[in-house]
Amino acid sequence: MSPRTLLCSLFLSLISWQTSQATDTAAIFIEGKQLHYYGLISAAANEQLSRIYQQSTPKPEWLSIKSRGGEIDDGIALGNWIADHKLHLQVLEYCLSSCANYVFPAANKKQISHFAIIGFHGGAASNYSAQLEQLSATVPDWPQQRPKWEAQMDQKRQRERAFYYRIHVDARLPIMGQAARFATRRHEGKHKGWVYSLAAYQKLGVHDVEFIKPNCRSQPDLGFFEIDADMVDVADDTTTSIP
Repeated sequence: MSPRTLLCSLFLSLISWQTSQATDTAAIFIEGKQLHYYGLISAAANEQLSRIYQQSTPKPEWLSIKSRGGEIDDGIALGNWIADHKLHLQVLEYCLSSCANYVFPAANKKQISHFAIIGFHGGAASNYSAQLEQLSATVPDWPQQRPKWEAQMDQKRQRERAFYYRIHVDARLPIMGQAARFATRRHEGKHKGWVYSLAAYQKLGVHDVEFIKPNCRSQPDLGFFEIDADMVDVADDTTTSIP
């Protein structure tokens, strides 16, 4: 990867899941009384969703989503839009990264299939020291670029804090699993990220979460470790650098 490409893709590559979906065009449509959003979260996809919603009569109350994430600002924008319209959210397969951080907690009711994954792995408030070292060693003009990058990240952190304040959710939601106390669990099994139990969601302010078939709920994917309610109460002073 060239220095220019590395710098330009930094925000997306750090916050969205590392898959081919990053170049996919999202499929946005309405079927019956339910909206569907399948693919990368982006400004263009968000605009398409809003347009379909405005043209629909009666207005749909549910959004079904399958996404591995997207850029921070696009995720926050979609979360705010969902909160504005008081939509319910259904996740049948997965909602990861910015989808989990901002879309999932913003919904009125959240309905999850027994095998769906709501996966977290960091947000705007994450520790990016490892990435900064990589940029310093790779981008020739990084000393000149860094102030701009840091200013942009500060803006994203402010938007993120304002978003969680608005929806009354604990701002540790997207970064708790990066706390030093979870270091062993992160490295065991090469975990990609973490999920929360229903009780943990409650303590974090994420309410009205239900499983479609609660008695059939499967264990989290091996690529994720679970944070339960008793782990939420512990105060974290620092977070480790994201992998």
